[in-house]
Amino acid sequence: MTSTKTVPNVTTLSITQPWNASNANTSTSPSVVGSRSLDLNGQNIAWLVLAIFTLLTNCSFLFLISCIKNLRKPSNSFIASMAVLGILWSAMYIFPRWALSSIINNSENWFYCSLTALLGIFFTIVINLHLCLISLDKYIAIIFPFFYLKHATNYAITISIGVVWVLPLSIAIIPPLTFRNFSSGACVLVNSDNLAAEESYFIAVFSILFFVPIICMVFAYSHIFLIANKQLKVLADQDNSQHRFLNIKAAKYLSIIVGVFLIAWLPYVIFFFAIYVGAVRPNLEIIDALFVLRFLAFSYPCINPVMYGLLQSDLRKYINKQMFFRNNRIEMLSTSQFGFSNGRPK
Repeated sequence: MTSTKTVPNVTTLSITQPWNASNANTSTSPSVVGSRSLDLNGQNIAWLVLAIFTLLTNCSFLFLISCIKNLRKPSNSFIASMAVLGILWSAMYIFPRWALSSIINNSENWFYCSLTALLGIFFTIVINLHLCLISLDKYIAIIFPFFYLKHATNYAITISIGVVWVLPLSIAIIPPLTFRNFSSGACVLVNSDNLAAEESYFIAVFSILFFVPIICMVFAYSHIFLIANKQLKVLADQDNSQHRFLNIKAAKYLSIIVGVFLIAWLPYVIFFFAIYVGAVRPNLEIIDALFVLRFLAFSYPCINPVMYGLLQSDLRKYINKQMFFRNNRIEMLSTSQFGFSNGRPK
């Protein structure tokens, strides 16, 4: 009986804290974790690799957008903001919370350890709201081009990005202001005295941050796809192949974004709710499966800049152009060096 009770308790914490699941108690005693040392296991190493790649991809993507004049477009401001988010997500959450958990979860860092629960919620909501914003931006730009050109000002873009950052912050600070109090010297992830409030909060937040972006993206991109097909029929007898090609290309480009987001997040969300409603019995295998699905979902900020870099035409053209010039320069230098310094002692 004792063993059957232990596993569900661990899993219950993992499910009620989907962004900060661990095999620890809801509040960690300083006498236990104060003596922890850096001990990286397989999961820590996996998170460390993910954090490093997330930093590299987002930093490279942000560098391209910020330093190349041709890429400083209003629509790319949303993508640049998402790249900044990916950097913060890796540096402030994946690194300390998952990759280096044996260091951060101790009595000296009790405040930041407790704060990671809020950071996980904050960053995850910001990621998904960015996807909503990008999908709406593409939808308005394609469906209502004249309205978009008139109202897509720098002021409107700045306000939109600000709302996407401020709204998740207001949602993330609800627990410490209401039902979860921090305790000095202890890492408090869940208020065990008020689990009803914890469960209601996480179910509501998790549902909204996933299903609202999905509904927005599916609606926007499916409508764009339908409009593209209608224009193909209307322009079938007209010599406007470039226009038709751009419509089809936009529809395919946006559908790929939706597909990647679904692949990354949908299994995790389905698994989360299956355990919560009791359709799946919690055990150690379920905990391992939850780690895999969580890792896949949290990999999205790493995949996102690579996906945009490959699918967005202006970025792809610039990268190909730079690679072409670099290869030509290397060939010219190597030819010049071979002809000029052949036989010269190294």
